[in-house]
Amino acid sequence: MTSLNTPSRWLIATALIFTSCGPIATPIIGPGTTAPPPTVTTAPINPSTAPLQGLALTRLTTGLEWPVAATVAPSDGRLFVVEKEGFVRIVDGPTAHPTPFLDITDKVGDEHAEQGLVGLVFHPQYESNGRAFVYYTREDWSTALVEYTAGEDGDHLDPDSARILFTLDQPHPAHNGADLAFGPDGYLYVSLGDGGVTFEANAQQPHDIRGTILRLDVDSSAPYAIPPDNPFADGDAGAPEVWVYGLRNPWRFAIDQQTDQVFISDVGFERWEEVNVIDLAADGGSNFGWAVVEGPECFEAETCDRTDLIPPVLSVEHVRTCALIGGPVYRGAAIPELNGHYFYGDFCVGWVRSFLFVDGKITEETTWSDDFGEPGQITSFATDSNGEILILLQNGEIHRIDPVR
Repeated sequence: MTSLNTPSRWLIATALIFTSCGPIATPIIGPGTTAPPPTVTTAPINPSTAPLQGLALTRLTTGLEWPVAATVAPSDGRLFVVEKEGFVRIVDGPTAHPTPFLDITDKVGDEHAEQGLVGLVFHPQYESNGRAFVYYTREDWSTALVEYTAGEDGDHLDPDSARILFTLDQPHPAHNGADLAFGPDGYLYVSLGDGGVTFEANAQQPHDIRGTILRLDVDSSAPYAIPPDNPFADGDAGAPEVWVYGLRNPWRFAIDQQTDQVFISDVGFERWEEVNVIDLAADGGSNFGWAVVEGPECFEAETCDRTDLIPPVLSVEHVRTCALIGGPVYRGAAIPELNGHYFYGDFCVGWVRSFLFVDGKITEETTWSDDFGEPGQITSFATDSNGEILILLQNGEIHRIDPVR
């Protein structure tokens, strides 16, 4: 199957990302300005004898052009950063390598703020098979999931190895983006926005893959196979590729490999942002309710039928908030006190928060602005090869979250 073209307010660089509305505040630190780097203790510390005093940011890298995603490859400690224009850069120091790991600027259309190269993931067996997957907007506004294979030197993806898994027509330049992740089941998960046409309610039509997360078997068949336990595998009640649906713009999601929980941040419209948490194995077919509901409320009516809709575990009203940027669940070694905490931020204001999700409830909610301020417009989070959390900023910087002891 090479095409999934189905009939069906974009990120503005300095104020509104992902088409959220409502009152927002001017960022305390915006693009082009930086917070002074805080002092961070770098000597080895025994956490049991040195209590955690707080968190700080360490600026690692500058000079990138609108970074939107980053990841590490299996058995490779380097960071691979996605730039919206169509480059993937190798970063293992204060600046990126001059030669890109991948250059598909001739294929990428990024005229609008939410368009461009937006997603990258390496196959779990990348060390042996060299396979990587990217998602981008093409010049005709359609989007594509494409596989590339590494060149012999290991320092680039071969542009001639491109293999299209699918293309998708897009009715609007907003909500085109995708996050990509492999689950512990070996399947590739792909998040898709609703295409930016809010009132067509694509997300409530599971035969339309917009507003969904897909689950694909990229190993059993070309271009992919349908996992037999996908909720709509037979195609009767929904597209076979669809794993969950009813999402507006799930720009970023995270699979916690220790608990098999999936944390999905979904960008809202007029009033609410939300985070959804579901179980990887048990909750296929979940409907998160857009555009019947937005956050905890009915979207267009005073009452609505919420039967079988999965409510968010967290709803964030549009007060000093415009668009949630979901991050990872922390599983690094430097801050064991925060093991299992889910991190997320806001694009416009730039705050960072976290919480622990235990037995279906949020605990230990924390806002980290008193520790390290609001560093700027957050486009994405990532983790380095040690599991430490990185923050990507639209101004081209990458910061690491470090403990203060």
